[in-house]
Amino acid sequence: MKWSISAHNTFRRCQRQYFFSEVMASPQAKDTKRREAYMLKQLKHLSAWQGSLVHQAIDQLVVPAWRSGSSVGVEKIVEYALAIARRQLAFSGNHDYQLLMQQSKVSLGSDFLALFEHEYGIEIPPSDVKVMYEMVSQCLHNLLGSKGFASSLCHHFDYESELPLNFKVDAFTVAVKLDLLCFRQDGKPTIVDWKISQSDTTAYTRQALTYALAVFRTPRWSNLRPEDIRLYEVNLLTDSVTQHTVTQGKLYQIEDFIFKSATEIQAVVGDQGYSLGRFEDYDSANSPLTCQHCNFRKLCLELNRD
Repeated sequence: MKWSISAHNTFRRCQRQYFFSEVMASPQAKDTKRREAYMLKQLKHLSAWQGSLVHQAIDQLVVPAWRSGSSVGVEKIVEYALAIARRQLAFSGNHDYQLLMQQSKVSLGSDFLALFEHEYGIEIPPSDVKVMYEMVSQCLHNLLGSKGFASSLCHHFDYESELPLNFKVDAFTVAVKLDLLCFRQDGKPTIVDWKISQSDTTAYTRQALTYALAVFRTPRWSNLRPEDIRLYEVNLLTDSVTQHTVTQGKLYQIEDFIFKSATEIQAVVGDQGYSLGRFEDYDSANSPLTCQHCNFRKLCLELNRD
């Protein structure tokens, strides 16, 4: 079974949401319901889209500039991000994401976006879009300003952005994606996670330490001590930086947390793979707010009627 911090959070929020997202959703399945679950999994709320635009601009323009040692013009980056935003908004507004029922996500290109609001017929006021664009601009200015966090990264090397890593905890495969991994002049790693909104401190610390454990456990970087890893949470919206200390004890604790979480999930999921008949084995959410904001609510209601 594959475990991730997002899968853990989904399972805690609603086991049926986990079923749709992690068990049922499949981009290759011939079963139209499984493909529909995969399409619904792609939905983003407007606030989450804001974050993905900032990540995309950093990945595609900022990090390549750091690699080449060239200067980064913030206005150019902002213009790039907002141009992407306008194309993606049009793509989602036209419901072109529904082509996922017949095509792959890769074939739909970089303009792909599926907004929760468009799928569920929720009006998006132009003023909300304007505010979101302003927040994207502010995030990039906070990063790339003369006193922004970017100035501390310019003299690193081997930058890797949106880097997927897998490692094992017992029989479970743990999957992470690092926003940024780079190396200091002494050859030791720095992990950076870009945040665009406020998050629960305890939950985020677990997420950050999972990233550190992934780097520590990857054979590609040998002879590392936990203390060699610098781990930063950079909130670009509030222009704040939090450094998380990494110790052997903390890595043991997070490994134990992953094992317990994965074991709990495995007890519900079992070893039989996908079966729609097992939908009733998964508990529903306790909070109506979870259902209100759930990507899969139309599919869930349909299956409950059946």
